[in-house]
Amino acid sequence: MASNSEKKPGIFQWIIVIIVPLIFALVLTFVVLQFMGIDVVSKSKDVLNQVPFISEKITTDEEASQQSELEEKDSTIEEKNNQISNLESQIAEKDSQIEQLQSEVEELSTQLSEMEAENSEESGPSTESVEEYVTSFEAMDPETAAPIIENMENQLALATLQSMGSEVRGEILAAMESETAATFADQLLNQE
Repeated sequence: MASNSEKKPGIFQWIIVIIVPLIFALVLTFVVLQFMGIDVVSKSKDVLNQVPFISEKITTDEEASQQSELEEKDSTIEEKNNQISNLESQIAEKDSQIEQLQSEVEELSTQLSEMEAENSEESGPSTESVEEYVTSFEAMDPETAAPIIENMENQLALATLQSMGSEVRGEILAAMESETAATFADQLLNQE
């Protein structure tokens, strides 16, 4: 008698009896809808996207395109940041070159000013020598001083005439040849 008793179906059997026909019905519905021209995948994504917790796991086409755009923009930002860092390093190099060139310019300008100072000392008459000439020529007779000043270097002669008193200068210019006196007078006027 014990062997004739029927066994109760277990939970596993109930699950198989319910799930297998359900899966078969879903597959059949999917195939029929595909043949009818309905995009079941996108529709199911839209429906499942409305369900909480499942919507986090499913990505729609719109979300996928947004994700790809985001990745593209991230890569563009990274490229731009690389370009910025390259340009900043180039700016730093150019700044160092500018500083180096400015220091060279300063060195050369100091050398130039030193050379000009040396040249002006060598070429221009010193004030002490001009004063000595002035006192000597003022003590001389204008007819004697005029030919000497005519034969002097032009800058020294002009400096000497300019340092003299106007009365003595006039007497010496009067004693010079007219052309030379006119040249000196013109140069004296231009210097003042």
